[in-house]
Formats: sequence, C-alpha cells, structure tokens
Amino acid sequence: MYPFTHFLFAFFIGEILVKYNIFNHQIALITALIATLIDIDHFIYYGIKHKDWNLKHAWNGAVYKKEPERTFIHHKLGFILITLIIIATYFINPIISYILAIAYYSHMFLDYIPQIFITPQKTIKTKEAGFRINIALYEIIFIILLIIGIIFLIL
Repeated sequence: MYPFTHFLFAFFIGEILVKYNIFNHQIALITALIATLIDIDHFIYYGIKHKDWNLKHAWNGAVYKKEPERTFIHHKLGFILITLIIIATYFINPIISYILAIAYYSHMFLDYIPQIFITPQKTIKTKEAGFRINIALYEIIFIILLIIGIIFLIL
C-alpha cells in the first residue's frame, strides 16, 4: 500500500477513537503520521544497501519491486519486538501505546491482508516529478471509502 493509504487508514481508526473520547483529533493525526513514517525503514534499507540516499531512487526501486518489500519490522522477530515495545510503553503511558499500536498494526494489516486475499487485476500507472506510481484499483476504491468515512466521523 502507498503511504497515503497508511495515513488515511490509521487516521480513520484514530477518528473512531475520537468518537469514543479515547483520542482527540490531534492524537488521531499523530497516529496517522506515525503509521506513514513506518515506511521510512524502506528508505533506510535502500540507502544503506545502495549507498544512495536519493528518495526518488528508493521510491522507484520499491514501486518496480526491485527492492524487498519487507524489512526487519515486517517479519516475525520484528513484529514480536515492536509488540513488546508497545506493551512496555503501555505501563509508562497508555495513550502512547495506543498510538504506536494503531500506527504499527494498521500498517502491517494493510501490508499483508491484500497480499493474502486480493490479487490486483487492474492498476493505474503514472509518473509525477520522476516518482513512479503503480496503484491497484482496489487501493483507490479503499482510499475513497476511507475519505468518505473520515468525513462522516468528523462531521
């Protein structure tokens, strides 16, 4: 999934928690930003591997599937480690643990569930400022539904 989708999904979940007075809008936004920033691991991996810290090169390498889609935090040991950090954080500050949990687990959910259950039949390919985009139609539909859901939650 693309970063915008990770952002919207985590923000949608955060806004649901706003309705239940667990989060406020700012916390929902921070959660969404963290869910998006989780993908920075791909950029760091690319930079270390290729000794090239050009964001466009890293992005296009990921879009063209020239780079592994999964880094340490996407595998079993990373998942366990992040989960332990989230649990430990709960005892220090429960809200921060909720933020981290929603950001991380929503990100993992979006990264893995489509690969297991959905085979993209149609994709839209484009290029903006040298950044390649190859987005599945189901992701575009999901983005539209998330935007509608967020609007209804905020109104």
